[in-house]
Amino acid sequence: MAAEDLGPETLTIDLGTGRDPFDHHLSVPGRMLWWIAAIEESKADSDPADRNLAGEGNGQWWLLNAYGRMTGSTVRVSAPQTDVRYTLHGVATLDTEKRQSRLLFGGAGGTANIVFANVDPEVFGTTAHVRLDEIRWTGQAAADGPPLRMLDGELPVADGTVALPLTGLDETSVYHLILSPGGHGATKGDTVIDRLDLTLRDTEDPAPYDAEYADLRDGARVSHAHRGASGPGVAVLPRGGTATFWVHAADDGEVTVTVDRLGPGEGLVTVDGETVGRVEEGPLPLFLAGGVNKVTVTGTSERLIVDRLRVGPPRGLLPGTAYAAEDGILTGTAKVTALPYATGGKAVDGIGGGPGNALTLTVTARHAGRHALTIRYSDGEHAPDAHDHPDPVCRHADLTVNGGAPHRVLFPTTFHFNAFRTLTVPVTLVQGANTLTFTADELPDWDGELGGAHGRLPGCAPVIDRVMVTPLTVPR
Repeated sequence: MAAEDLGPETLTIDLGTGRDPFDHHLSVPGRMLWWIAAIEESKADSDPADRNLAGEGNGQWWLLNAYGRMTGSTVRVSAPQTDVRYTLHGVATLDTEKRQSRLLFGGAGGTANIVFANVDPEVFGTTAHVRLDEIRWTGQAAADGPPLRMLDGELPVADGTVALPLTGLDETSVYHLILSPGGHGATKGDTVIDRLDLTLRDTEDPAPYDAEYADLRDGARVSHAHRGASGPGVAVLPRGGTATFWVHAADDGEVTVTVDRLGPGEGLVTVDGETVGRVEEGPLPLFLAGGVNKVTVTGTSERLIVDRLRVGPPRGLLPGTAYAAEDGILTGTAKVTALPYATGGKAVDGIGGGPGNALTLTVTARHAGRHALTIRYSDGEHAPDAHDHPDPVCRHADLTVNGGAPHRVLFPTTFHFNAFRTLTVPVTLVQGANTLTFTADELPDWDGELGGAHGRLPGCAPVIDRVMVTPLTVPR
């Protein structure tokens, strides 16, 4: 703890947890929510730590994503036991403009009776729509898909309260509950719930991404006045207004993305900043990287009413071509090495340590434009281990396309040089043959000096097994 005296009326206090008592909470949503709730209750400025070695979004990533999308004002959450450390706790907000109340709760197993009190009928009406998702713990190194949909139904507002009794809570999970006005969505009437058992799930298939729960900006707003909507509301986008969805893909490759709209509005679709199509074109064949993708819909007409975004299976419209690294041109220390779990048992090591130690591949594009370059690699680099946990290091590569300026790519750890995973980066290719060159050089430490004290900034690229080239979308 440290304090800074800024005058007679202001005192800034810095709080630190220390590493050891805190480390076992990192990546566990149910434990991290305890810190978030305590920080919100005290109204302290904080930067919660994140232990995510997965590189694709683990349980804690989805928790912080849900927490970051809460809008409006915080409201009081009454925990059942305030004098017990590992108990049910939560944080909640009320956004009267969106007509939504969001609650993140968790940290205890067993049963719970979730009650929203003082529910304003002017905001929610006499029936409330309830959406409940589970954010699971997957560890520090294991990626996770999107939160599981547990409930999507409607409950009565009785004497200003909405009650949801639950059983089967998992103490490591966090549950995300969103309350909206009912009576307008696909679920008609009240859902009579005696007690919802969270261990019973109908499906684990990905649910659609409803626009009323998206990140809305630049004048976009939620509306509950459209009865043709699939859920309790829609997003109304003016010209330039945006709705952002965090879309999960199990693997790198083609999917079919459809933006369901009400009416004739127009808009652009981008994936991680890359323009890939227009809303009015209907189902779009898109390349998504394995893990979390940022999909944004931007209105280009006076009004675009977005109901939801759906992600479907591929239709074989974006064929990819694979190129083995050992078939490339190797210079300097770059060499083919035998690794049993590489494709064909061989990969290229020794790239980097100077621009003369390089791998160059020639790839072919049917059409000029933006492509996904999916690199299968391994990175077992570690700094000297701490006493209680490993310290993996991200290797990097400087990628040059057709002799252009190099683009630096960071590669998350794979923990062992015989354990492979993929990383996708967008590149611009010309029609026909293209050259891709991988090299690396030592990076300076935080102080600008080379040769970090613990060897954390190696000058070597990862071991490269192969690359796959796929169009980001169908050329137009």
